[in-house]
Amino acid sequence: MSVMLCFIVTLLDPCGIIGVKEEWQAANLLPPTFPSAAAIDDTVSPTVPSWRCFVDAALFTEHRRTGCAAVLCDPHGRFVQAFSSVRDGVLLASQAEAVALRNALQWIVNTHPGSGMIFTDAQSLFLALRRTDSEDRSGVGFLVDDCKSLLASRPDICVSWISRNLNLAAHCLARASLSFGSFTTWNIIPDCIRFLFA
Repeated sequence: MSVMLCFIVTLLDPCGIIGVKEEWQAANLLPPTFPSAAAIDDTVSPTVPSWRCFVDAALFTEHRRTGCAAVLCDPHGRFVQAFSSVRDGVLLASQAEAVALRNALQWIVNTHPGSGMIFTDAQSLFLALRRTDSEDRSGVGFLVDDCKSLLASRPDICVSWISRNLNLAAHCLARASLSFGSFTTWNIIPDCIRFLFA
């Protein structure tokens, strides 16, 4: 099973000169290119994705719940759509991040055609997606396999790792997911992340 993954390490502000909001906005406006799904090597010119999706999870141990969120933007960083969900039970952080990615992939596969990039700040999840072996039979291993299957069905989707401070929109929405229903979608910018798109 071939899965297209991108690895982006973004260091926009090593000296802390700009704020987190400005850094997130700057990262969201970077040239959105990634290798074509047909290319494993660097000989094929990159394609421009039609969307970018930021994904994160949140643990609410005091409420014994786990939340996740995804924020979809166009190639220019403008808000398109978002979702959040919350479920009973507290998962391990690695499981919660994998559930968040799987939920985002299911949502995107069903509602958003065209090439795109999904960003996660869970580096261990990103690295697990890159592994070709299937030895991990833990709860995370099965979730990673689900993600790989969804990615194989959409070779025009690329998963990339970014630092946590560049995943601010998804982080804020995931933290707010406890206030919403089990699955909520937005076609307008949710209030809790409006400041990022101002």
